[in-house]
Amino acid sequence: MNIEGADFVNSQNTTSATSPQERAADRVKLLIGGRFIESKTTEWGDVVNPATQEVLASVPFATEAEIHAAVASAKEAFKTWRFTPLGARARVMLKLQALVRQHLNRIARTLSAEQGKTLADAEGDVLRGLEVVEHACSIGSLQLANLPKMCGRCGHLFHPPTNRSMRRYFTV
Repeated sequence: MNIEGADFVNSQNTTSATSPQERAADRVKLLIGGRFIESKTTEWGDVVNPATQEVLASVPFATEAEIHAAVASAKEAFKTWRFTPLGARARVMLKLQALVRQHLNRIARTLSAEQGKTLADAEGDVLRGLEVVEHACSIGSLQLANLPKMCGRCGHLFHPPTNRSMRRYFTV
């Protein structure tokens, strides 16, 4: 899957419903294979602002073919992603983090409208999500904890014991 060409920030991932039979709200498109596509479904769910009962958008209940296409696209993307080095994966996630920070207010307003939260609460949710991204990006460093440690006094390498009760005797 190539998402480099997909412009998530400026894309029109909704289509205005135009016929009288369609809902008055915007219809959300599906993201499959790095592209926003119109769903072929006949079943739609409303996204309702709980405070005002206003219908904000309609989301598709994807067809079986659309679900299979999304899964096939994910499997294809994983063929290359699985060989992507940890550092490169972290850079992708840090790019995501930068985009979320850049559009934090817009995301928080959307959360507030869709979930009936206060704006401050929605901003807190976005910030907690950013903490999750930060933690995911630090996994490589956390995995280094299993490597040999260097003694601060003499410079020799040693493997700390795996028994938690013994670790206190081997702090450097």
